[in-house]
Amino acid sequence: MQRRIFKQLTKYNTLSTEQYGFRVGLRTDNATYRLTTEILNGMNNKLLVGEILCDLEKAFDCVKHDILLSKLKFY
Repeated sequence: MQRRIFKQLTKYNTLSTEQYGFRVGLRTDNATYRLTTEILNGMNNKLLVGEILCDLEKAFDCVKHDILLSKLKFY
């Protein structure tokens, strides 16, 4: 199932460049490094720096899979 979804997302270029964890070679380690680098660059340039982190794992656990699969055919 995961391979099929990933294939569709890749085929139609649905995943953004900021999406980590699903794409080959881009793990959460890469996201952490990029976030840290962006924060440090901002601080070095004397900019105000803030961040909002949102964990959507629980949100996807609540999705009705039959509805999700029916919508997948449009992609």
